[in-house]
Amino acid sequence: MIRKGRGCVEVDDIFEALGLEDAAELRAQTLLGVEVSKRIRATKATQKEIAARLGITQPQVSELKRGKVERFSSDRLISLLGTLGCDVELRVTPAPRRRAGRFTVKAAQVHSDPNSTNSNTIEWNARRPT
Repeated sequence: MIRKGRGCVEVDDIFEALGLEDAAELRAQTLLGVEVSKRIRATKATQKEIAARLGITQPQVSELKRGKVERFSSDRLISLLGTLGCDVELRVTPAPRRRAGRFTVKAAQVHSDPNSTNSNTIEWNARRPT
């Protein structure tokens, strides 16, 4: 949805607002990249050590840390999250008939406290087929 007001335009989904055909894929890739970046930043290791652990180069670690994920597929980002000690769960369920399906990414916050249950949820709705 696009809303205008006070000299600015507010959009719910930048990828959709740009009219990109693969908007859902780009959102997923971006959100997964954000999670990889958070996990990399939370480690005490050097970029070189992280690169060795992930099986990528140090410059790639630097890119991920800065949120540059365009060179990484969603599958690769999911694999990196697993290597960084994250459980990644994809679940498919039928949507109610009254609405189109939606894509949801839920990510636990990175904390040093293992008992923390805080999480971030990012959700968007698919378009209803016409």
